[in-house]
Amino acid sequence: MAPHPSTPVRRVAVVGAAVCDEDEARVAEEVGMAIAGRGWSLFTGGLGGVMEAASRGAREAGGRVVGILPGPDPREANPYVEIPIATNMGDARNVILVQSVDGVVAVGGRFGTLSEIAIAAKLGRPVVGLRTWEIDGVEAVASPAAAIALLAGEEMAAPRPTLRAPEPSAEPSAAAGDPLRHRLATLAASMPSGDGEAVTAAIARFDGSEAAFLAIVRMLGRHHDYLGPGALHQLAELHRLFAAQTKG
Repeated sequence: MAPHPSTPVRRVAVVGAAVCDEDEARVAEEVGMAIAGRGWSLFTGGLGGVMEAASRGAREAGGRVVGILPGPDPREANPYVEIPIATNMGDARNVILVQSVDGVVAVGGRFGTLSEIAIAAKLGRPVVGLRTWEIDGVEAVASPAAAIALLAGEEMAAPRPTLRAPEPSAEPSAAAGDPLRHRLATLAASMPSGDGEAVTAAIARFDGSEAAFLAIVRMLGRHHDYLGPGALHQLAELHRLFAAQTKG
């Protein structure tokens, strides 16, 4: 078992190739969403491929994204980087990236990713791997949810045989004419009864403010192991619905 962080996780780096296939991009995006769902900040190398996919996932889930760039121009950052840091240090920026975080998730990647894994091991940062180098110091996991749970020092919850389904109601639902509330209620209904009821109560108190919305999304994000990988994409859809409603 890889060592858990000695301090609470607040910043996580996602490392991987600047050019990747669709499957790696999907995994990286889900990792970014899961990081943001915990309320953590995402750090990447700021460029394309795995870095961009993870950044996209985190930003669409309302998270903060920091890009540690190898070049001198902050405009080199992918469009999802909120805070670009132009180091002009080339591959040496990998040290800054890993030094700045509490844990690392490696998705695919080649020798640049291997160097970041090695730096993390030397600095004592935990490294979780998804389809990446199978070497000492990397804890291989099967899913983005498992990667984030491991960094958080949690055990993955055992799958439940059945999940609570929404109870039918004879009266029209208050969410029926509100796509955002309807989507929130659907996700809450996918969760085990105790957790789902807490989210449902928060939805009932939802006043339309950004603070209340983000609080609900973070509650959902903390339980993405029950919601499943597909639900991580639904978290991004929630942000789109909220933005559309706010503009309206």
